[in-house]
Amino acid sequence: MRRWLRPATTFVLLLALLAPLCVSQSAAPQPVKSFDDLAALQQRVRQISEKVRPAVVGIRMSSSSGSGCFISEDGWVATAGHVSGSKPGTKCRVVLYGGEMLDAEVFGWHEAMDYGLVKADTKGQKVPFCALGDSKKVVSGEWLIAMGHPLGPEPGRDAVVRAGRCLIPDNGRGMVVMDAPVISGDSGGPVFNLGGEIVAINQSIQTNNVFINNVTPVALYKELLAQFKEKKGFGNAGAPSWGKGMAPQAEGALTEAERKIYEQAVRALQEKNLKRSCELFEELLKAPKREGEVLYNAACAFSLYSAELKAKQAEEFADKAVTALKRASEAGWRDTTHASQDPDLNPIRERKDFKEWIEHTRKLSLKPVLGMTTRFAQGLRVDEVLPGSPAEKAGVQVGDIIERIGGQKIEKATQWAEWAIEKGLTPETEIKAKRAGKRVDLKLSVPSFGANVFGQGGARIVDLVEGGLAFNAGFKPGDVIIKVGDTKIEGVVDFANAMMLLPANEETLLEVKRGFARETIKFSYSTGDVGGDGKGALPRDDWKQGANLLKLWDAKLAGSAGVVFPVKRAGKQVAFATAVSADGYMLTKASEVDDGDKIELLDGANVFEANLVARDDRYDVALLKAKRSFSKFVTFTAPATAADVPPIGTLVASVDARGKAIAHGFVALPAYDTDKIVREPDPNGPFVGINAQDAAGGGAEVTTITPGMPGDKAGLKSGDVVLKFAGQAVADWTSLMAMIQSQKADATVEVEVRRGTETVKLQITLMPRAQALGQAAPSKGTGKPELGIFGVTAGKQGGGTIGAVRAGSPAELAGIQSGEILLKIDGKPVTQQKD
Repeated sequence: MRRWLRPATTFVLLLALLAPLCVSQSAAPQPVKSFDDLAALQQRVRQISEKVRPAVVGIRMSSSSGSGCFISEDGWVATAGHVSGSKPGTKCRVVLYGGEMLDAEVFGWHEAMDYGLVKADTKGQKVPFCALGDSKKVVSGEWLIAMGHPLGPEPGRDAVVRAGRCLIPDNGRGMVVMDAPVISGDSGGPVFNLGGEIVAINQSIQTNNVFINNVTPVALYKELLAQFKEKKGFGNAGAPSWGKGMAPQAEGALTEAERKIYEQAVRALQEKNLKRSCELFEELLKAPKREGEVLYNAACAFSLYSAELKAKQAEEFADKAVTALKRASEAGWRDTTHASQDPDLNPIRERKDFKEWIEHTRKLSLKPVLGMTTRFAQGLRVDEVLPGSPAEKAGVQVGDIIERIGGQKIEKATQWAEWAIEKGLTPETEIKAKRAGKRVDLKLSVPSFGANVFGQGGARIVDLVEGGLAFNAGFKPGDVIIKVGDTKIEGVVDFANAMMLLPANEETLLEVKRGFARETIKFSYSTGDVGGDGKGALPRDDWKQGANLLKLWDAKLAGSAGVVFPVKRAGKQVAFATAVSADGYMLTKASEVDDGDKIELLDGANVFEANLVARDDRYDVALLKAKRSFSKFVTFTAPATAADVPPIGTLVASVDARGKAIAHGFVALPAYDTDKIVREPDPNGPFVGINAQDAAGGGAEVTTITPGMPGDKAGLKSGDVVLKFAGQAVADWTSLMAMIQSQKADATVEVEVRRGTETVKLQITLMPRAQALGQAAPSKGTGKPELGIFGVTAGKQGGGTIGAVRAGSPAELAGIQSGEILLKIDGKPVTQQKD
């Protein structure tokens, strides 16, 4: 699951709120067919947000954080299992509305549905809470309100509000899918219906589409709540299979009596009583159907036992092991990565039938974006087609020779790469092939990677499509892709083949050379699939950002065409600019324009230039001046009261140069000053050497000056009131500190102060804080690779169990958590910290 006041006494003021914070009106889906309907929805979202937001909390674990919500007045918190972890008794802290923190403890969890339960120590006080609703009544198109703490709880910022629609009530894995955008840190936060009841819990996001998010329905949570409170867990810690807890019972599932036999068999396997383990598994495997997990563990027992036997008996149990593995694959067990590393299978690892099983199961487990590879041999020849892949379903066969794509004759393999990687294919793209001397037409669909690539020794990115998948994933021009998953890349053709085998909706790590460094980038060919069989899914035009809702703004925005202009820098559009006066002034995003840049803007097909005349980096706003006038422009007025600031839940729209809404959403937070966040001073940051206080009537009054520091050298005196800093008006001491921190550490800036009745201008040359204080300034990095994983110990079934993850480290940012099993780094096995 991005960055975004209430006094600490708020918690005390809320103690009288003893009833659930829900709204009594109907939770039925809100019809939105007109702008008036949007206005009614806006009012409802405002109302719900105001009522339930005080019950939403942040959760701080030892090395990670997430979100949750009080579900009782005595401090029980519903959250996600991957936030709380699977160990009852684990200590944590709960961050309340208003910022107060309470000690807390993890109780129950549910691995399959990713549920977690935490108990906060309220010391007998009663807290605001929300009721768990009926998630079985959620339907496609229903409006849902998601809350949480994106990127973790932040001082001065309570829960952030987002709203969207249910895209499908069951994605085939028991999850509700919605298009309210959530990100890291929102995990575990509540999802409300329009009655103010919790119907789901934030669970996961789709890599390349922030508008497709899985949330866990609370129906099973309610059933298991009493057992959670007894510190009971459900599932296998460390082996998540999230989203299967609501699925029908699998064919071949164990009865209660068989479950006891299975537990005995596994225990005997762990204790290396292999003969007994095999006898028990053989009894269980007499049934024609069995779950994949049972079959896989039986294979492990048969494999290990074969190593204790000789000749014919050894061969017999090795055969049983491979047969059990094949049955496991048919039952849906596809974890070839685990099987490739599992020492229990070492006795059969060199058998031909085992290697064939690994390869066959690997292909079965793939749900590739296309599922075929090519080579150039007397034309572009299809070399492989994966079973069940989109390529096979499209009728592609091994040996087909692709002759033309989109009317272009294919004369070399790099032309295929150009279509498959840079342009992408749609069912409308004409593809002609030759099969056994006959001409055939193929219909293939491949999302565009969005990059022009070439080269040997890897695939070098020459250029990127702005806003494309590669661009959004973080690739840069000049990157050389040398690995896709475990596949080494020697050139463009290797890259195209590897990308065609990638899973369509799952992340894969791509390794790149970037300058002298190597980096890994997560990538997914997310196609926007909401899961399941698609039946009952909301049509895409009815999604929150779909055409049907956005066009409702047309009448309201009819007069705004000609007010907004695309901004181009170095030939690419980087932002929009909005006209704010008749005489050529425009506002744009400061971080997208630099002093001295040639700034071009588009008025339809016509290009005109503008100069940067002022900027405010604290607010990321720049003022441009064009040598032209505007017949239309936007005027801004300062709010007279807090009530003039749009409250949470207010609908707002982004407008393009045509005067059309290109996106819309709800105000997520009240106005607040992000620079009031308390943090440790940066030793490499700019330093002046003064202290100050808010001055009456505005500005910052200097109270103390450190001798010999930049402020003293520039001539600042105690009692001076700083009115302007680097051309910006100073409202108070907080804003002055923010202005100082926005400068380079050695910058020279002009400061305007009021000294008595005079106005004095001074030049201050800043210096790094550590240097000013006579300390050695630490480097901004250690100079060494730093992962942030500690206390790795050998796992019971291979790999290394992670003891701790440093907060803010690359490991935490990548989503790695303590207690997980680390298997490999860069292809090398890991079993201990030294590795």
